[in-house]
Amino acid sequence: MKSVIKLSVFVFAGFLLVVSVLFAGILVCRECGYENPEGKEACVHCKAKLPVVKTSKQPAGGQAENNLSSGRVKFIDPTIVENEIQMAQKIFDTGDFETANLFARNAAALEMLTDPAVKGERSERIVELRKKSETGGMTVDRKCPACGGTGRLMIEAQAMDGKTTNIEVAGKSCQKCSGTGKVMRPSTMDERRFKMGRGMSRYTALQQSRKYVQTGAAWIPVDLEGKLSVKNIIQVKKTVAGPCPACMGLGRVDCSKCKGQGELKCTFQGCVRGKVEVTEDGRLVKGKAKRDVKCKNCNGTGFVACVECRGKGSLVCKKCNGNGERSLCVKCGGQGGITCKRCQGSGTSKDTICEECRGEGVLECSSCNGDGRKR
Repeated sequence: MKSVIKLSVFVFAGFLLVVSVLFAGILVCRECGYENPEGKEACVHCKAKLPVVKTSKQPAGGQAENNLSSGRVKFIDPTIVENEIQMAQKIFDTGDFETANLFARNAAALEMLTDPAVKGERSERIVELRKKSETGGMTVDRKCPACGGTGRLMIEAQAMDGKTTNIEVAGKSCQKCSGTGKVMRPSTMDERRFKMGRGMSRYTALQQSRKYVQTGAAWIPVDLEGKLSVKNIIQVKKTVAGPCPACMGLGRVDCSKCKGQGELKCTFQGCVRGKVEVTEDGRLVKGKAKRDVKCKNCNGTGFVACVECRGKGSLVCKKCNGNGERSLCVKCGGQGGITCKRCQGSGTSKDTICEECRGEGVLECSSCNGDGRKR
């Protein structure tokens, strides 16, 4: 009986030893007893499968460690950012690039509020989504200006009354569009601004339906309203600060000379739809003969690049110098926040928490409302 008791005590002590080692960050192999560092799936010594230790994703200090003295939170749940990324990807797959870009931009702002210690691939995915959504839809199919969308070769002919009419040449394809009737051209800045406006309307409706509320130009879940610190609010607002009103953040405006098309009709003397009529001595009969040759100025296309914008269709926005952003706020220097005057940034006043800044030592700039940009 005594031997049985001793054996039970020994087994229980061994169990406690294993448990204590597990919590100490060491995994003990059940087969050979070798102590393996935490994170290993198989024993280094005998290759046997190690027990799985469940670890909490919460900070070591728990929820209390995530709270400031003001009662507001330091970091937000990364799941919020993940949901925003998934929304951006889902909408991008439908071809709505403008709305997808707005969701990706909001995800970038919310990612700034997550704990830096909790690593992931969210930032890389956000950058990739923004890159694809900003370049998507930059080109459009337009009706060919040479054939009017018919795809047929058109020539000008003079009628008996002296009027010039366009005649379609049967069996001949338009040289400019190769018979398709359409040409690929970059979207004008006005067209892109129009699409962005429609995208913003859809984005706003979707965020409201998800019970998100607006903070500056960013959107946060309604249960986070009033829980973010002043520094976090400023950071979010700065990340999604409103763009230059003249170019809507594009950094460029349409060229007034070519109306954003990037090309103009060839004005070379005698050029008609890329052809120039020349007169030369006849080879078979005496006298002069006339024939059409390719215009050297436009290479037979009938159009030349706009000299004002050099064929780009747009010019650098003079208001923002091409960066697409508003000027920095003079009062806060673009920081979005100012030091609390009552506590001089210490967060305490007369040995108590400052009532003005609630212990955070910083306030939103009243001039720019926290986004760091001049209004």
